[in-house]
Amino acid sequence: MAGLVTALTTMLLLNLLGIALGLSTIDAAGAAQRGAPPEGAGAMAGIWAGVSAIIGFFLGGWVAGKTSAVFSRGSGAFNGAMVFLLAVPVTLWLASAGVGALLGSLGSFAGALNIDPAQVQNAAQSALGQAQQAAGEFSRFEVVGAAQSAKAAAQSGAWGALIASLLGLGAAALGGSMGTRRHMDVNDV
Repeated sequence: MAGLVTALTTMLLLNLLGIALGLSTIDAAGAAQRGAPPEGAGAMAGIWAGVSAIIGFFLGGWVAGKTSAVFSRGSGAFNGAMVFLLAVPVTLWLASAGVGALLGSLGSFAGALNIDPAQVQNAAQSALGQAQQAAGEFSRFEVVGAAQSAKAAAQSGAWGALIASLLGLGAAALGGSMGTRRHMDVNDV
């Protein structure tokens, strides 16, 4: 548990540092003039999140290895890997709880507005008609190109997430192995 808390706290602090550094170096005026996010901001955020996870899981694994009652590097690596394996479902649970709370708040807010469902349905149908009209203005090749571009982005994102997860697992196991205490025999003279 100490390794898990260390890993999650380290990742939180490093991600907050990344957000602060990113917002300090971003050219908001230039991005607003272009009407697009700053170039490379998404890639840099992804790289920073990956580095933060690797450092966080390494430290969490190291703490797990150091605080465990084992003296072999293999058992220390296992304890470090357990930090990663426990952090994944805990993170998913925290994220889903946050999304559930957000949706509950939005539902309460919408209920307080006394919105007529017929008005919402009419607005949705109007938006759908406008979207279909706009889509009809694009050529088939533009739509196919956009779909291929979206597929490539999703594919690279999925592979990146898998590689980052495996690197996090490896970092946690390495930290657990390196944090393992050595058994020392003390002889009285």
